[in-house]
Formats: sequence, structure tokens, C-alpha cells
Amino acid sequence: MIDGVGDLLAMSPLPWLAECLGDQARGRLGPAPLWTLSGDAQAIARQEAELSGPELHALLHVMGSLAALLGRCHGPARYARWTAAIPASQRVEMDCLAASTGIATEALVRANVLVETCCTALVRLPNPTAALEVVRTVDFFPAARIGGTTVVKRYRREGALSLLSVSWPGFVGVVSGLNEAGVTACILLHHGGRRYPDGMPLASRLRDVLETAQDLPDAIRRLESEPVSSGHYMLLTDSRSAAVVWRDGGRLCQAQPADGLLAVDNNPRSAGYPGSSTGRRARRALAAIRHCGWDGCRLAHLIAQRHNNAQAMLMLPGQGELRLALGRSTRRAASGRWWRYRL
Repeated sequence: MIDGVGDLLAMSPLPWLAECLGDQARGRLGPAPLWTLSGDAQAIARQEAELSGPELHALLHVMGSLAALLGRCHGPARYARWTAAIPASQRVEMDCLAASTGIATEALVRANVLVETCCTALVRLPNPTAALEVVRTVDFFPAARIGGTTVVKRYRREGALSLLSVSWPGFVGVVSGLNEAGVTACILLHHGGRRYPDGMPLASRLRDVLETAQDLPDAIRRLESEPVSSGHYMLLTDSRSAAVVWRDGGRLCQAQPADGLLAVDNNPRSAGYPGSSTGRRARRALAAIRHCGWDGCRLAHLIAQRHNNAQAMLMLPGQGELRLALGRSTRRAASGRWWRYRL
């Protein structure tokens, strides 16, 4: 039951929208900082707390409001099952990070379960003259805040593979990343995807995969071993091949490249359907490749949303390299300066 104006505001997106609109003019002009986080889970959390500073509180003020709203929409019991499925090492990071910064643990956990990225991605398989390359955009409102608070985290956790994650202060999972074995993983919103009461949150699962998977078949096997909590797309590659996978009820569906290309946007697709989805952005990108060839930066600009393009990236898994550009509400990330990061 709603009890007064305070409860009504807490259940609405108005505080979140007001905070977002105030950030539309701001955005980081320089590169996203590179944070090297190493040691066990507690050491990693302490390092992140020291590097985050007050930016973590500001970001959680925005994302926490929306996460709380979604938690009410999905139901406390289902939300509790999702948070309980977060791997123990990641939960230790969250608990220690919360304790080190004075943030409520529950607020930090809620923000880590929130992943709704409206994105597009393209993969070109390797050929005799070029290595496999992933083009990826993150289109999410507000672009100024999401792009402007972006950090690149280089995780070197004890007993796990090293990885790069394009992330934000306080976010422990992986939305876009690659590991030292040449495996990449990205989450993309699936407009036809459902949420499930069981399973691990997607971003937590992809970090777990990148910390362990040695190649694409290994990554898919690990995803098949335990369900995830939603039907959103997961784009996976190694240095040789690629696949987009998603949960549909009790099974894990896959779509493979066609003619050396794989295009993924947010539109529904059928299990086993090769190559592109039927979405407009995917079709436009494939047409551009046929007419003009492969130019990763140009393609990123083509497939990005005009006012929501917070991040654009190129991943070269065989080289352990990431190229990243950041955007604002008035400028696509892909049209700005690109910065290079290496594992």
C-alpha cells in the first residue's frame, strides 16, 4: 500500500529523471580512467573504494532510484532470489566496498542487479588479412552521466583470469568485457526477453564466465551449467568465432555468424537463426559493410542512437585490446575521440 507522498515518489521514476536531466550537459572530456584492481575480493573492493571517491555516491543516487523502482515492480521475493544468486566472491566485493564507503550494502546490491542496455553489436570473423573484431555501442539514458562516469577496470583477482571491464564505480559485474584468453562478453537488451525468478543476474554471470572461460565453447558450456535471470542477449566471442546466446524458458538458445558476420541489436530472433537479427540497425549495418567494407569506428557511429550513445567500443580479443569512446546527450560517443586500453 502507498502511504503518503514520500512512498509515491519512491515508487516513481521522477527523482531519477530529475537527476538525469541535470546531468545532460556534463560528460568526461578525457579518457575513461583505467583502474587496476588486484588481489583477493576484499583487496579489490578496498582499491575500488579508494579510487571511486564521491563519484560512487552520486552514481548510486541515480541508479539506485531506478533499481528500487524495478525491485518493487518485479516483487521482493524474486528480487531476493536474484541477489542471492550473485557469486560469493562478487558479494564479498560488494560488502567490503559498501563498508569502505559508508554506502548501504542493499543499495549497492540493487544497483548491480540493474542492467538494461539498449545496444547494438557487430562481429567480423577473422580472415587472411584481419583479426576478429567486435564493434559495440551502449545506448542508455542519460548518455552524459553513463558515459561521463565510465571507468575501465582491469581485474587481476587471485585464482581467476585477468580481464578488462567497461564499467562504472561500484558496479561489480560485467556488461562489456574481454579476458586474457581472448574471450569477450557483452549484454544487449532483448525486447522479447523475459525475466525469470531463478538464475544468476546476467552481469554477475558474465564476470564469472570471463574469469574462467578459455574459449568460446568453454564460455557457452559454463552458461549452460547454470541458468541466468533474464532472456537478454549475451554476445560471446573468442579470437576465432562468435555466437549470441539467450535464455528462453529452460533452454539456452544460440545464433551463429553467417558469411563471416554476426549482427545483434535488440529485436527478437529465433533459435538457430544465423547472422543478423531482423532489426533495422542490424540490417543497416550489414548493408553498409557490403557497400563500404569494414571500418569499425564508422560502423559504431552508424549503429549508435543519436542522443543516447554513452559508449562506443572496438574489441580485439586476439590482441587483448579495447578501444573506447565516450558520449554525451548532444554527441554520439562514436563520433568523439577513441582511447586504447590493453590487458
